[in-house]
Amino acid sequence: MIRTATVLRHFLGTLLTLVLLALPAWAAAEEAATEPSAWQRAQELSRQGKWGEAATAYREHLADHDQDAWSWFALASIRHGSGDFTGAVDGFQKALDAKIGVPAVAHYNMASSLARMKQNDKALKHLAEAAPSGLWSAETWQTDPDLASLADSPHFAELAREADLANRPCELLPAYQQFDFWLGHWQVRIPTGFPAARDEITKSEDGCVIIQAWRGTLGAHGQSYSFYDTATETWHQTWVGKSGSVTKMEGKMIGDRMVLESVGTTPGSRTRTSWIPQPDGTVDFRTETTTDDGATWAPAGLMHYHRAE
Repeated sequence: MIRTATVLRHFLGTLLTLVLLALPAWAAAEEAATEPSAWQRAQELSRQGKWGEAATAYREHLADHDQDAWSWFALASIRHGSGDFTGAVDGFQKALDAKIGVPAVAHYNMASSLARMKQNDKALKHLAEAAPSGLWSAETWQTDPDLASLADSPHFAELAREADLANRPCELLPAYQQFDFWLGHWQVRIPTGFPAARDEITKSEDGCVIIQAWRGTLGAHGQSYSFYDTATETWHQTWVGKSGSVTKMEGKMIGDRMVLESVGTTPGSRTRTSWIPQPDGTVDFRTETTTDDGATWAPAGLMHYHRAE
């Protein structure tokens, strides 16, 4: 008897990704036909949860379209759900051979079928292909009943950590956390102690984006978005004010401070902004300018961040 829940997890769980792939020419022709094709019947039967009939329709379709990777994947998923793990492995391999657009998912499902067959070494090889994709967290792998036979394998634990790192790098890689000292609710003051603004700094997109919401005492307000680019090992920030003004900066951590620079409108002019955490938990916010391309710098502003009550 087909295990519907398993089929849904392996089959429909990738549908949103797969529908983004361009349909082959035969699909358009079959859509235009008066009588439903085998492929159309397979799709409809799958939607109805009639997995056995859907598998028959997919086999009929694949007899004439043996390079249809998506249909091989769908048939393999149904086979897995019915307990035909050998047939599932064959189908997932055919999907990979036909260059399915989401090979990581086919490798993961292949590993699931192989693990059910206790062919753990082969299953781990396919998980190694799936891990860098970033599609799964370690928790997903560790709680997947299809992969239960791998739970005690040190190699499986290593691959799960690799998958986790690819899935949520901004939460796990230290570089993404360099600017975390700026997070929080702040009152910003000028050196005389006068409150200049309230500033709220939060993280979004699983820690990949830092969002600043600045509300000035005298009415000015705006937002900035900061993020770390691993390719260039550089931090970027874009500020947008209520007047439509846009400032773009980039830079990196230098010692204990975040230092970002923006290019001015005249040759050789730049602005350097530094966020400097202090031992008492405050943060100094300094700006400096240069007109000689960094040969000399002049102070342009200083404010202090204090944790808001």
